Amino acid sequence: MPPALSVVVPARNEAARIGATVRSIGAWMRSSGLDGEVIVVDDGSTDPTGSLAREAGALVLVHDQNRGKGAAVRTGMGVATAPLRLFCDADLSTPLEEFGRLRAAIEAGADVAIGSRVGEGAAILRPRRQRRVLLSRTFNALTRALLPGIGDTQCGFKLFTEAAVARILPRARLDRYAFDVELLVIARAQGLRVAEVPVRWAEADASSLRLGPDGARMLADLARVVRLRAGGGYR
Repeated sequence: MPPALSVVVPARNEAARIGATVRSIGAWMRSSGLDGEVIVVDDGSTDPTGSLAREAGALVLVHDQNRGKGAAVRTGMGVATAPLRLFCDADLSTPLEEFGRLRAAIEAGADVAIGSRVGEGAAILRPRRQRRVLLSRTFNALTRALLPGIGDTQCGFKLFTEAAVARILPRARLDRYAFDVELLVIARAQGLRVAEVPVRWAEADASSLRLGPDGARMLADLARVVRLRAGGGYR
């Protein structure tokens, strides 16, 4: 029998915490009575991320070179076997206990349930760096035209049904900055129901975001999503 839940963790150079992350996910599954699998996608790490994740009990898939978080999520989701498939960040910025809120949304009829840092019930557990706040606000303002009604596309805590994954993944193209947006645009183009669920969230201690270069790449990704949608690439 397949597991009840697959948890996909995209990771690059996460040797300092990936072992603890995998063990935490396993312990949470056991305490929650969930029969699950943990899949770590080592996205071109230059440190022992993959071997440490494997030692901690995860199924590890390896990209020989860095391809981007979106590519890593697709790789992990593509081999997952459970009817419910969650992807989360290696730093566990959103506590695993918030999974219950997303699962409730799926049980209520959603095909995709996304964690959100806005709305009633959301909580920021650790203050965000100002540059991330500025970049996030600008990015979210632009995505509202693509995804009306969704306030936060970038929280790294998203739950999909197996059927939704089968509809979305073959149409996804983006590997990096706006891959979350693309997944949701595809979901809506496919007539799938997306539920935004307020969650608790804490920014990780480290961030590699660069306001100028990364902001420009995000804009380029969004422009590509617009072109693909207009050209019927998501139908």
